Amino acid sequence: MSTAIPRFLMTFALFVVACSFSVTACADDEISFEPANDFPKLPDGWTLGPCSAVAVNSKGEIFLFHRGKHPILCFAPNGMYLRSWGDRRDLYNKLFKQ
Repeated sequence: MSTAIPRFLMTFALFVVACSFSVTACADDEISFEPANDFPKLPDGWTLGPCSAVAVNSKGEIFLFHRGKHPILCFAPNGMYLRSWGDRRDLYNKLFKQ
């Protein structure tokens, strides 16, 4: 029973060392980003508020959640506006105009 604890500690120590090497190797990789001009393309008069989340579905559509009017926006992969929802008006219509 006394050898079980040292084996566990040795296994754990090897695991930590192995993880540190893999993290170090990935941290050295350089990732470069470039801003995309005119992306996303919003309808005239619309502005974005502070963004809270971004997601992409299997079709490549981009969903953006922001703190402003039309809080959930959907864009095509090229940045063209497709649809939005989440306004209080939308919620009212769904709840009371059935």
